Amino acid sequence: MSDTIERLSAYEHFAAPELPGLLKEVEVLAPFTYTTNLFNGEAPSSPLEQRLSALSTMAMQATILLAEQAPDAVIAIAGEHTFGNQYCSTPELMRKMAEDVGFDTDRIVLIEPKSGENLDNTPRQVAAHADYKLRLGLRYFQPTLAVAMPYHESRLLSNARALGWPIGSASAEDIIYEYRADLAGRFDEYYASFQLLRPFYRTEALINGISALELYKGHWLGKLTSHRGPRVDDIVDGKPMITTARKRVKSLGLDPDNLDI
Repeated sequence: MSDTIERLSAYEHFAAPELPGLLKEVEVLAPFTYTTNLFNGEAPSSPLEQRLSALSTMAMQATILLAEQAPDAVIAIAGEHTFGNQYCSTPELMRKMAEDVGFDTDRIVLIEPKSGENLDNTPRQVAAHADYKLRLGLRYFQPTLAVAMPYHESRLLSNARALGWPIGSASAEDIIYEYRADLAGRFDEYYASFQLLRPFYRTEALINGISALELYKGHWLGKLTSHRGPRVDDIVDGKPMITTARKRVKSLGLDPDNLDI
C-alpha cells in the first residue's frame, strides 16, 4: 500500500498543493451536500424555483474540478431532500449541475438510504456511504476523498472514523482556489461568496464543535432541530441567509406541513 493510499484511510485533511499527486490514487470523490433553496418565480403565477444553495454549488464545483483531473474516479453523493420528497434532492440537483457543464453523469452515483430516511445531517450521510459500500459487496478499501466546506471537515472525519468509513478530506474552498485557472471568469463569483460566508463559517464551526461530543456525532443535535426541517444556509441578494426549511417555506407564503418537511 502506497503512503498516499495509507493516508487516505487515516481520516486526514489534505491541503490543496497535495491534491495533484493524490488524485492518481483516488477511486471515489464524495462531495457533501449543503441543502437546496426555494425562490418565487419571476411572474406572480410562476411555480417556485428550486436551486442548489451557494455551499452545495461550491462543494460540487470543487468536486468536478478534481474529477476532471482523475478520469477513473466516480463521484458518490448522499444527501437530503430539503423541502420534502416532492422536490428534487440535493444530490439530484448536483448531478444536474454536472450535466449542465458537460460532465459525464455516468460517473455519478446517487446514494439513497435503505430506510428512506432523510439524509439531512452528517452522521446519516456518512452512514449511508458506509452502508452503500457494504451493499455493493465492496469490502476492500476504496481510496476516497470527501469534499466539504472548511468548517465541516473535522466533523465529517470524526463521524467517518466512528462509523468505519475510511476516507481523507479536502476543503472545497481550497480546491476552487487551487484550480481557479480552470474556472475562467467564474472564480470572482466564488471568491465573493467565500468572503460573504466568513461569519457563517464561525457559527457553523461552533455548532459542529458542540455536536462532536458522542459516538454518533450530531444525532442529538439533529433530533433537537429536526422539527424545523433541515437548515438552509445560502447567499441571497448578496447577503448570507441562515434559516430552516420550514421557515423558508413560510417566508414564501406556503404551508410547510403540505410539503412533508
